Amino acid sequence: MPGTVGVLERNVCGALTAGGTNWWMDQGGGWYHDPELMAAIGRMQRLALDLLEEDRSSRAQVAVVVSQETSRFMWYDTALTESALIMQLAELGAMGAPFEVYDATDLERLFTGTDAGRIKLVVFLNCLYLSPEQRQAIASHVARDGRTLLWVHAAGLVSERGVSPEAMAELTGIRTGAYPMPWQAEVVTYLTGDRITYGTHETLGPVLYGDDADARLHGWVRLHVRRDPDMPGLLEKPMPGWRSFWSAAPNLPAALLRTIARSSGVHVYSDAGDQVFAGAGVLALHAAFDGERTIHLPAPRPMRDAFTGEIFAPAAEVALTMRRGETRVWRL
Repeated sequence: MPGTVGVLERNVCGALTAGGTNWWMDQGGGWYHDPELMAAIGRMQRLALDLLEEDRSSRAQVAVVVSQETSRFMWYDTALTESALIMQLAELGAMGAPFEVYDATDLERLFTGTDAGRIKLVVFLNCLYLSPEQRQAIASHVARDGRTLLWVHAAGLVSERGVSPEAMAELTGIRTGAYPMPWQAEVVTYLTGDRITYGTHETLGPVLYGDDADARLHGWVRLHVRRDPDMPGLLEKPMPGWRSFWSAAPNLPAALLRTIARSSGVHVYSDAGDQVFAGAGVLALHAAFDGERTIHLPAPRPMRDAFTGEIFAPAAEVALTMRRGETRVWRL
């Protein structure tokens, strides 16, 4: 992923751009021997040393949960695993709000610690299997305090009872059914105000659908050429002290994630599909395209470009022009 100071963005692992030339990871030594690149690296090193004196605790309000144990119950292919993990993480990165990824085994430690209060949205990706201890941690510590829990595809479907829609409903609070044959898991929704279709074009099973009259319907599983009618595929349900969101399809697009995050109280810094890092008195933005964008701050604050020294007067919104692949870093 190209960027001028991309190493400060936690999801950037590709190239730096200088003078229009992409310089990939220096595997052999000497590839970064360029005056402009070395100067940029020097500025980043000085910033890193300054940040050692800052409170570097996370400011992310979105926690993304993955399950390593679930891999025992899934094929590794593009039909579900890549859609639910690799492709989904790219969409999360374009949401416009920082997020952190945790393993399901860390749930109790995270949500009984001092960081629990800042988390407003919890996204469960490939969590088909969750142990009894993890289910108890979710019930006791995660599903509370007004949080939104977003469940992707078959979260909680596999338990010690085997494949159990009842166990899934106990976890998510939303009742589902299973379509009788493998099919594409694609959902169409208008929740953002525009028509969005997402999911996977490849056949997988089971294809789940919502079967809960108490839930609010936001999207439908598309069955394309089959004669069966489209089925509920994106549901929202208020629960005692928390809110449950469930999607029958993986790979929710950034615009949909942004809408759910904002409705959960998460602060969204950019609506443009840009990657955002916020913390330790620093805000960084990695531009997804050429053009104008507006940065939304939680409150009016002065900003200073961490490398050029340019000062922005205190404001809740900052308008600027960026190039695709450019990364800007500000001290707040």
